[in-house]
Amino acid sequence: TVRYIETHYQETLDQKEIAARMGVTPEYLSTQFTKETGTSFSAYIRQYRIRQAKFILVNTDRKMQEVGVNVGYADPACRAGFSTTHRPMQERRKFGRSEPWTTSLPDTKII
Repeated sequence: TVRYIETHYQETLDQKEIAARMGVTPEYLSTQFTKETGTSFSAYIRQYRIRQAKFILVNTDRKMQEVGVNVGYADPACRAGFSTTHRPMQERRKFGRSEPWTTSLPDTKII
């Protein structure tokens, strides 16, 4: 599931749909995911997308709207909340172009 999220984070990710593909209930997926990763399914997706967005902001000159779409926030309402907490210039100044943002995640079992 973690691998699936990291491969498809730019798409709309629905827990029910992913559970159905795996042949389990959404409740079972949620319980197992939290047990294995230490975070909820939706929180993991959100955190992963934000890490990817920060990486893009630090290493490119893309606009926030484009970055939001690139990391799976196609809905303008989602991007609005994202852009108020993650401003491009702040992120670029904070991490600088010479200091790459790490996208590595803590070791987790893939369920």
